[in-house]
Amino acid sequence: MNYVSIQPLFKFCASLAVWGLCAFQTLAFLSSAEAHELWLEAAKPMVNDDNQIGVDIRLGDMFSGSKQFFIPERAVMLKQISKDGVITLNPRPGNRPAISFPAPDQASHTIIAYETIGFYLTYTEWDKFVRFAEKKGAPEILDQHNIRNLPKTDFTERYKRLAKTSLFLAEAAQKTYDAATGLEVEFIIKDVQALSLARHKVTAVLMHQETPLANAPVTLFSRTSEDVITTSVLATNHEGMISIETQTGTFYMLDHVLFRPIAPDADPNGAVWETLWVSHSFSGPE
Repeated sequence: MNYVSIQPLFKFCASLAVWGLCAFQTLAFLSSAEAHELWLEAAKPMVNDDNQIGVDIRLGDMFSGSKQFFIPERAVMLKQISKDGVITLNPRPGNRPAISFPAPDQASHTIIAYETIGFYLTYTEWDKFVRFAEKKGAPEILDQHNIRNLPKTDFTERYKRLAKTSLFLAEAAQKTYDAATGLEVEFIIKDVQALSLARHKVTAVLMHQETPLANAPVTLFSRTSEDVITTSVLATNHEGMISIETQTGTFYMLDHVLFRPIAPDADPNGAVWETLWVSHSFSGPE
């Protein structure tokens, strides 16, 4: 697996030709101890003068964050999925928008999937881990931590980001093309049903290694065109499904964090937890 400790990340960046932008973005990754999310978001305008569709990689909190440059060394996988099949994307280093590709001749539902390398984070304060677990709907992890007789300070977590975005370019209510991308955990949009001209019902399933995650906590973020941001704490049903009603002009993100224990002697940096941060973002279909 590809993992990088955030402590020596500046040394990692120094080997890149893009030192300036990497140093800037290292600061953003260092702040992930406060449970920041990573998501993909269509650039503005989505289609530029060269007929290229742009997608930003964004890192922040409460659905507000900075646009990241593309750094190949941080990407494990980057794919485009559409009715024409699956394409591996290879953006130029330093691109911003980070991701771009030619606009299709016949616009339809297009998905971008992105997986980062892993990073390490050491907790020096127990309260930060408590806030993180509670914010992500996993307070039982705190009991498991105690049952395992793990220390409450100076323990290490390794984490990685698994992000998807749906671009509803047209035909949103007629056909969806989302599918498993190879991400270990991912939301897959199964259906988009028109409720009115401006409202749709979007149904997704949360999958882990091809198995639906039942009764899993999900945070729903929404941001209106006036930048009013709200969050809701939801959960998948017994089949791993979740449905939300969307409004045209509002941007949404489904967010889930999967926690799993690690034996310290089985990890090169002695991590005791691994977290997989999963997001799927999309605008309310038109």
